[in-house]
Amino acid sequence: MLFNGLAGLIIGFLLGLTGIGGGVLMTPFLLLGLHLNPIHAIGTDLAFAFATKSVSAMQHRRQGTLWLRPAFYISLGSVPTSLMASWFVVSQVHNRRWVEQTLPRLLGIMLAVAALLVVGRALGWIKARGGEHRDRWPSWWQDVLLGVAIGLLVGMTSVGSGTLLVAVMLLFFVIPAEHLVGLNVLVGALLAFFPMLTYAWHGFVLWPLLAQLLMGAIPGSIIGTKLVTRVPTRAVRLFLGFLVLLAGIRLLV
Repeated sequence: MLFNGLAGLIIGFLLGLTGIGGGVLMTPFLLLGLHLNPIHAIGTDLAFAFATKSVSAMQHRRQGTLWLRPAFYISLGSVPTSLMASWFVVSQVHNRRWVEQTLPRLLGIMLAVAALLVVGRALGWIKARGGEHRDRWPSWWQDVLLGVAIGLLVGMTSVGSGTLLVAVMLLFFVIPAEHLVGLNVLVGALLAFFPMLTYAWHGFVLWPLLAQLLMGAIPGSIIGTKLVTRVPTRAVRLFLGFLVLLAGIRLLV
């Protein structure tokens, strides 16, 4: 219990400090640290993401940095596909090859992609579009298509909603940073909630473990948020990107 609470504290602290999504950090811990079955790891991670991101989304809503319209359209595409993907995963629970080989490799690919995006952001390869003075948000149909793609990936792996969403928004659109963060946490919370219901219904969320992790993660995220201006987050993101990449490679091989 103490070990899990400490792990939650560290992951929550890094989440608050760097903005790197819980799935990128929590999934490798559950798989490689606690040696959970991949489906239990995905279900528990989705519940963890929903709890932590909901708290952040409420804070952004209070401070006026959350625009609901794009979140609605992204969810319009992501909620159905995330449910379809999660139902497919739980339907394969008795398929030993899927659980022991295919799903871990899929998780490894997603972690490797997420790690490269994290490193790209830290090194400035992925940054806000320059030379434009007006905000440029995606149109409603672009939000829906983006939601479809992210929903499929998150429903199957629990990894990548925030990292992929931020990367696409930075590369192709011009959105104020504070609104991008707010959009990220709200979409992440919604994306986690609906597929989490599928995993929970079939008994693939480990609630006692989740409670232990959240006992550390919630105060950890508060501490990390308060220290965000005092710690060189670029170096921390590079280090975390390297660790996540190693975790992805480990799952692939």
